[in-house]
Amino acid sequence: QTEQAKKPSNDDLPEGIDPKIWHRVFISTYIQYVATLANPWEVPAKLACEKMQVIWDAIFPHIGHTVTSLSSVYYIAVQRVADSYRSNIGSAAIAIKFRGLYQGAFVVQTFGAHFTATRGAQKIPGVDKPGVLANPAGGLALSCAAVERALTLWSTHTLTIKMVQAAKNKTSISLPKTMNQLTGKVSCRQTGFNDISWGTSTRAYAKAIMKNLREDKFEVIIASAMEFSKKKSRPGDDVDDAAVEDDLDLDERAQLVDISDTESEGNDGSDSDVE
Repeated sequence: QTEQAKKPSNDDLPEGIDPKIWHRVFISTYIQYVATLANPWEVPAKLACEKMQVIWDAIFPHIGHTVTSLSSVYYIAVQRVADSYRSNIGSAAIAIKFRGLYQGAFVVQTFGAHFTATRGAQKIPGVDKPGVLANPAGGLALSCAAVERALTLWSTHTLTIKMVQAAKNKTSISLPKTMNQLTGKVSCRQTGFNDISWGTSTRAYAKAIMKNLREDKFEVIIASAMEFSKKKSRPGDDVDDAAVEDDLDLDERAQLVDISDTESEGNDGSDSDVE
């Protein structure tokens, strides 16, 4: 299979679509779907095309188009999920690490990036499973992994205050590059927020969220994250499944259980005792 001469751009999309609706509604709606998955890092091409087709037919009903893994619609949508969603969540966690170090809301604030990215998304029949409440467990899991990454970068001195200050007013922070001993190439892959480095962590968090997080608590988290989202503007307005499941069960992240009350202690005006 020959590589395309150039990457598809919005100019390669089917004629007649409104660029604003494409970005603010179609892309946001697809991201909204990806965020409900236990593995938001990788969506099988066939499944992605099926969901994109449902979304396309609902949003652009008068523009006939078949979404395939070779189409510009598929390529650009997948790229937007990587660039405008997962990448932004990773960057949001780093920014919050230093702007609100003692505020104790790292994950919730990072999760706000999910709602900024999905602003304008629509609920379309046929995208989510019938009868299943599709909370963005994958989006929350990405946020947890992003915060863990930010704290890891800080604790290992890979990320420093000077680096953050140097990146002031920029959309991202330049992290040091490392050499891959196997390929001999220098890149940010080891320090970046990607499936290779943080996919296992993300899937373990998602497993815990889907299994142990009560619906009422998830709603509280969503409400808090949406408050932070309101303050942000959106840019551009061969592994055996059983073996993986066992690995996730052993991962301590997959054992996380929220045992707190839905409302934080002290909200009712009573004093709390610490034993």
